Amino acid sequence: MATSGAAEILLRYDDDQDRQHFETLFASDFVIHAFATDQGALDYLPSAPTIPTAIVLLPNRADDYLESSLLAQARDHHPRILKILIGDAIALNLLVKLLDHQLVDRCFEQPVNPDVIRSHVLTAALTREGQTFSPDTSEAHEGPKPAILIVDDEPTATRYLSRQLERMQDEFRVLSAISAEEAQLVLQKDSDVAVVMTDQRMPGMHGKELLDELRQSHPTIVRILTSAWGEVDVAMDAVNEGRIFRYQKKPWNAAELLSLFRKALVQHRTLVSARDRSRSIAEQQFAELRQQRRARLLEHLNERVDGFTGEPITADFLDALATVRTLPAQPPHLRASRETALEHDLVRDFAGMVG
Repeated sequence: MATSGAAEILLRYDDDQDRQHFETLFASDFVIHAFATDQGALDYLPSAPTIPTAIVLLPNRADDYLESSLLAQARDHHPRILKILIGDAIALNLLVKLLDHQLVDRCFEQPVNPDVIRSHVLTAALTREGQTFSPDTSEAHEGPKPAILIVDDEPTATRYLSRQLERMQDEFRVLSAISAEEAQLVLQKDSDVAVVMTDQRMPGMHGKELLDELRQSHPTIVRILTSAWGEVDVAMDAVNEGRIFRYQKKPWNAAELLSLFRKALVQHRTLVSARDRSRSIAEQQFAELRQQRRARLLEHLNERVDGFTGEPITADFLDALATVRTLPAQPPHLRASRETALEHDLVRDFAGMVG
């Protein structure tokens, strides 16, 4: 049985043997609420003491879940719930549709590695602590137009698509690159790139590898993988590990891509807003922490140092330190900078040495 405070999973299953096997694997890690119907799960959600961290689906037929009322409800009203589909054989067309309708966030084929599922659920539980979700659906923003970067080693097709998109709208710029390496150079020069759509099969670095790098270096850029090849394993890996926004099959259709890019820009603005909000909160908390430390240092050192020199050296020194420019505050830095007993002892002992 899972410990108190463990992440909760809402399990939607079709076969009782699948439920039993899942509970055998994960009952010691998570609190599991299992339901054999969408309606049973929907009836439970409003009365749940806490919103589950994840919904895990164990279907007999994965394509039945395209019409799932449970997944639609989670998408529309509980966007922070991680939605995981685990099926026996998942076709690429089905995966694309599930992503297009934003019905699942992760997708795995059986047999699945239990440690991978644990990692995704625990990461989701940690990520959403203290976070709020507020999609930015506004259309007009001051400043330069955002840019869509299309990466493909077929420049003729890319140029044709770019011209089509530019004629169809005036909301964003369209940039192109013929390789992942050229795309990285574009990103260094243009800070307004909001969306990157890259082909998978290219010379040198493949598309998924580029998107994996962008997830680390540019987390607010929305990532889309495209391919003319039906590589369901590549698509699932990109969804599960690269956290791509969509998988777009070739050949391209300009009207479909215009709709996709508009949705991607909304997602980009949501990510930017969440990042800025997180930074603002961290900055405010850092400022309070700095003030507390300044007051403590003044309390312990003022009389000794300033009394010896006859001038407000301690305050002037701390004020000068406060003018030093630093990198933006991040929540992990704040957690690492919280006051500790060791810090208190160091300040006290240092003051004793000065005295």
